[in-house]
Parts: sequence; structure tokens; C-alpha cells
Amino acid sequence: MGYSEIRRIVIKCSKKAGLPHIKIHGFRHSCVSWLLSKGMSYRTVARWVGDTESVVLETYSHLVPDEKDQIANFLDEL
Repeated sequence: MGYSEIRRIVIKCSKKAGLPHIKIHGFRHSCVSWLLSKGMSYRTVARWVGDTESVVLETYSHLVPDEKDQIANFLDEL
């Protein structure tokens, strides 16, 4: 299945569901964002989507809790 066919299906399903037009790249962005927010490692996500770890880190780092917050939360739980 090629990009054009997938694009046609996405447009058809979006219209049927009453949703605004969604670019296919938006699905990729949403998926990567969701995986990282659920704790999946940058390395795993980068390999899965075919990017380098640095590209994923640069693009999506704002979605992952700050390391200082993680350490503080961990220490608070002790």
C-alpha cells in the first residue's frame, strides 16, 4: 500500500467521522509523542520510526518529564 492510497483512506475516514483533515505525518507525531509520554525510551522510539535518537530527542524532549523532577519525585516517595 503506497502513500497515496493511505492518504485517500485517511481523508475518507476523517470525513466519515466528521473530523478535520489530518495529515499523515500528524499520526506519526501523535504516536511518537504518546510512546514517549508513556515512558518508552528515545532509542527504542527512534529505531521504530527510523530516526536517530538525537532527532527524536530534539523534537520531542519537551514531552518527557524533566530529570530533576523525576529525581525529586523518587526521593519524595522514599
